[in-house]
Amino acid sequence: MYIHRVENFPVVEIDCSRSMPVDESLAVFSELLLRKQPFVFIGSGSFQDEQNSHEDRKKVALWVKAHKAELTAFVQAMIYIQPDKAIQAVLRQFAENYEKFSGYPMIMVENAEQANQTVQSLLSA
Repeated sequence: MYIHRVENFPVVEIDCSRSMPVDESLAVFSELLLRKQPFVFIGSGSFQDEQNSHEDRKKVALWVKAHKAELTAFVQAMIYIQPDKAIQAVLRQFAENYEKFSGYPMIMVENAEQANQTVQSLLSA
């Protein structure tokens, strides 16, 4: 995943078809959490089969474990735009594990309009 638009905070856009170095990604994530304000991710693009090294996966897992309380408190959701219902069904199974791991839900929507409605709903709650 590539975090590519943070200037519209509290909406942070992610391009799932691109990747960035793990250390860079965790640094951006840390900066977002330092704001101590609720925010949402909007993801789009096809998920890549990233072949992260064991060391990178371990680094991410340790970072998430150390920041779980902040993640749960501030990240309202990862809203993923996916118009294909078959892919949505597959991702819904992934979403259960995603939430257990990350501490925040992954919500599938079909288009940008639905994503924006979901953002408004989450951030106004």
